[in-house]
Amino acid sequence: MGYTIIGALVGGVCEIFRLDTITGIDDWVEIGAVLGAAIGFVATQKERKARNQIERIIYEEVQRALVETH
Repeated sequence: MGYTIIGALVGGVCEIFRLDTITGIDDWVEIGAVLGAAIGFVATQKERKARNQIERIIYEEVQRALVETH
């Protein structure tokens, strides 16, 4: 959500600077929001993947420790 808002704000700045007159694109807020959401999704996926790897490592180590103690 935060990335979407930041993207929309950046898009708003692009509209303030009237980039639509240069590029012909007049939906900078929407474009910024979509790009921000995409970046946020990728960042969240990376965090989730790292968290899952840590959980897997902890689980495997706990299982190994239990096997060694019995």
